[in-house]
Amino acid sequence: MPIPTSQIESGLTPPILISGEPPQTFALPERLAHYAVPALSLALIDQGEVAWVKAYGVRATGDPLAATPHTQFQAASISKPVAALAALRLAADGRLDLDADNHGYKCLFVGYPKRGQGLALMTNGERGESLYMEILRSVAQVYGWPGHDAKLKTLAPAAPAAWTAYAGRYVLTDYPVVSLIIAPQADTLTVTLEQPGGTTSAAMFPEAANRFFRRDVDTEIAFELPAADGLAPALTIYQDGLILPARRA
Repeated sequence: MPIPTSQIESGLTPPILISGEPPQTFALPERLAHYAVPALSLALIDQGEVAWVKAYGVRATGDPLAATPHTQFQAASISKPVAALAALRLAADGRLDLDADNHGYKCLFVGYPKRGQGLALMTNGERGESLYMEILRSVAQVYGWPGHDAKLKTLAPAAPAAWTAYAGRYVLTDYPVVSLIIAPQADTLTVTLEQPGGTTSAAMFPEAANRFFRRDVDTEIAFELPAADGLAPALTIYQDGLILPARRA
């Protein structure tokens, strides 16, 4: 199989595509900066052998030394046979330290043993998961791996007057220290997440009258229909396979 170098280095795509809009593509250095990930190292496996290994970025923020295939990463859960084989061979070659204490490094191993193919990918940033999912989508498209396609969304008409029913503060049912503040705008909802670690805000776009999505990550919010007082009593967050209910405060 061909090595998908161009897809990895200049053809990364976000998790959400919008119907009727040309698909966005990004260059890898741009995404490293966007996600504040200093370094990335990956290995592709084909026919049960390590076919390609490359590193990008610098070893750490503020460190001028470039990351290389010899930069040591901490291996997390190795659950797929082909990926495990790749990790062990990288370790044998001195490219991967399975026992190193490299705090902050995040690992992804995906393997298709019957095809003899896999991907081992490691980053050193808190948002590394978002970056390696973009790379996984690009590799999966070339290799024909199922289940990694971007989601296609259709934008619904903006209705800011109706969205006032959703405005306000909601507290997560299972995590009462976490709350969401919903503020309708002209074309979107501004959703502010408040939690002990800090506050972040993001725009969410309408997919239906009571359902909204983010364009940069796979996250959706669905509101319950307004009650007698004209306000939605609850919402549900769908993110990365999680279902998180919240009630109006």
